[in-house]
Amino acid sequence: MRLSISTRIFLGLAIIVVTFGAVSIYAVLHLNGIGRRLEVVGQLLMPLTKVVTQLETVQQNRARDTARLVEEEDIRLRAALIRIARRHYPKIIRQNLAKGRDLVRAGRSKTTDPETLAFLDDVDARFRRLERHFDRYIETASTLYGRLEQGARTEEVAELSRQLEQRERRLGSQIRALSRALELRLQREVFEAQAEEDRATLAIMLLSLSAVLVALLVTLFTQRTLRPIRLLTEGVQDISRGEFGRRVEISSSDEIGDLGREFNAMAQALEERERQLAEQRRALLRAERLAAVGRMAAQVSHEIRNPLSSIGLNAELLGDELGDRPEAHRLLDAIATEIDRLTEITEAYLDFARLPQPSLSEEDIGALVRDLAEFTRSEMEAGGITLHTEIAGDLPRVRIDPNQLRRGLYNLLRNAREAMPGGGEIWLRVRAAGDRLRMEVEDTGPGIDEADQEHIFDPFFSTKEGGTGLGLSLTAQIVEEHGGRIRCEHGARGARFVVELPLEPADGDEHRPTASE
Repeated sequence: MRLSISTRIFLGLAIIVVTFGAVSIYAVLHLNGIGRRLEVVGQLLMPLTKVVTQLETVQQNRARDTARLVEEEDIRLRAALIRIARRHYPKIIRQNLAKGRDLVRAGRSKTTDPETLAFLDDVDARFRRLERHFDRYIETASTLYGRLEQGARTEEVAELSRQLEQRERRLGSQIRALSRALELRLQREVFEAQAEEDRATLAIMLLSLSAVLVALLVTLFTQRTLRPIRLLTEGVQDISRGEFGRRVEISSSDEIGDLGREFNAMAQALEERERQLAEQRRALLRAERLAAVGRMAAQVSHEIRNPLSSIGLNAELLGDELGDRPEAHRLLDAIATEIDRLTEITEAYLDFARLPQPSLSEEDIGALVRDLAEFTRSEMEAGGITLHTEIAGDLPRVRIDPNQLRRGLYNLLRNAREAMPGGGEIWLRVRAAGDRLRMEVEDTGPGIDEADQEHIFDPFFSTKEGGTGLGLSLTAQIVEEHGGRIRCEHGARGARFVVELPLEPADGDEHRPTASE
């Protein structure tokens, strides 16, 4: 399931909140547990221990006072001690016993822990036993005090004293047992509270560390999720500086991944548009340069052609006047040859400068190429060159200017022938390639260097000594006027010129603009 960035960030923050919340809840629960134990210690065990300690102290004091009054010979002092023993000690002991049982009842109402309740039941039972033993102790003590007041025999007093001492020992033993039980319980509660505190401290530290680690992981995850934004920002900055080749590598499938892919598509579109604009600028610059060159060539040709005609005519007249003078005629023939060469150059300049707009009509391109091949075959054979034609049989009719296109192809064939003065082979191929017509002229000559291929269609650029450099430039101009393109590339052995023309639907009623429109 694909989650959005906001959802993932929300889930990450929720995990952090839940983790820290769990740590807090755990800490509160354990602190409450420790607090309950400390409450048992402070509000129950400590007061009970104090009560039992007071009972033990009072009982010890009473035992000492009883032994003293039995041995006291002064009747008035003995009577005073008996009054104190009857009034003071029983009241204090009963108050402490009642206070102890009240504390047990209060503790039982505040706890639901089964173990604590069982302990309180045991303490309450011990207090009840103490009450019963104390009642029997008071009864025996009262009998002894009465006999002492009546002046009983020494043997009877001794027997009662012995019985009272037994009850005192039994009562003291039970008080000490209760005190020991409370002390053990108090130590246990304190120990367990301390142990629970240690466990809680360790657990809280571990959970807090885990929460911090979770927070760090969520932070790293969030940074990793948002890191492509920095790449996108850098990419936008590069695009703003005109670096349209910049691409961002984002492999995520979320919104940022979609944005990255759209950014790459935009950058590619901008790069393609910039490339097209650059090509258009180069084409415009080349067209302006060609126009300027054409105007200059026309002007130069016009200024040179008329004097050349006059020189040629005067040379012919001079030849008629010289009569039979072979040496002079050879010089005149050389002059006439140079005049013809210069005239041919000026005609080429004029053709380049005055290339008319193509007059387009639907033509059978296969028939045109076959006629051109037959027309040049004898010329090729005379130069030791074999011309091969590969013309597809299902070629559609195309809108072309047959004369101009024939002239352009002838320039390519002638250029290939001149590149192989020692003979060779030429292939002339025509086929449909998608929405374009593809024509190729390939030779087995030396080929064209890559450095020269960039300028091969520039006016006046030629790799042949004595060439005008206008043939290929004129061919490129013809192809471009037809809405096509031409390029030079390395062939299997020599050079290959590729011409591609657009294929238009053969609808006679459809308006197709010419180059002049």
